[in-house]
Amino acid sequence: MMFDPSGATDDATVYAPVINNGTSTLALPVDYYRLHNGYYFQVDPDVANSAAIVAARKQMFDKRGWVRCDDSALSTVFFNLGYAIDIRDVRRGDLIGIDWANGHGHAAFVWDVHTDEDNAVDCLQFLSANGYAANGAYHGPGVSVSAPNDAAAFIDHADGEFTKKFELFADNDLYLTDAWWYCLPGVTRNDVKLDTFRSPNPPASHIVDKPNNAGNAMAKLRAVRFWGFAPPDAPHGDALTDETRELATQLCQWQMTTPYSIAD
Repeated sequence: MMFDPSGATDDATVYAPVINNGTSTLALPVDYYRLHNGYYFQVDPDVANSAAIVAARKQMFDKRGWVRCDDSALSTVFFNLGYAIDIRDVRRGDLIGIDWANGHGHAAFVWDVHTDEDNAVDCLQFLSANGYAANGAYHGPGVSVSAPNDAAAFIDHADGEFTKKFELFADNDLYLTDAWWYCLPGVTRNDVKLDTFRSPNPPASHIVDKPNNAGNAMAKLRAVRFWGFAPPDAPHGDALTDETRELATQLCQWQMTTPYSIAD
């Protein structure tokens, strides 16, 4: 939907995403989705000649000096749909690629962030399709801000049906207190100063880190900001080059949302 030039948001539209929207258009190829989901370079025993196909893909990427970007964030940069930023600079709407400590991965959008005294993000909340597959079916609240107990503070669950309790995806103090806050890799719960959150503060038990939450913590994180959104004012690290920052400034149409979690 994001990359369909029609701008439609209804259920009836057959969406046709494109890479560019200038005088000519180029359809976003199926290769993007395969890379985005992380299986472009994986041999599939159910697909004829899969090993040969994967070998040819690897050879093509290596010959052209391309990074094997089979990752939700890296593939988005590869197709020039967005630009890489330091994970300490993320804001609502940025795309993140998560490697969990248990070895699994997830693609998500940032919902809210909390920053430390250096204005570097120390923990964040994300919005994504949340749930799990079991016994040939999918279970969970679906698209939601990651929260304990199937987002019970936000969504009722009865007789296999999920029903929202109120308008979701709008700033609400319940997101501060009843959703998960995930520490960035290398940050621990003790590093996050709860008294610097907007009141009410989240409980310490909702700050997810590796020492306290093991496999459910973030081990690695990559971040992308979509073209059209302003680059960080004072970027951390070197993920955002001067050239990219200049271009992002030129193409800027929208400013990033101010973190709701930060105390006034």
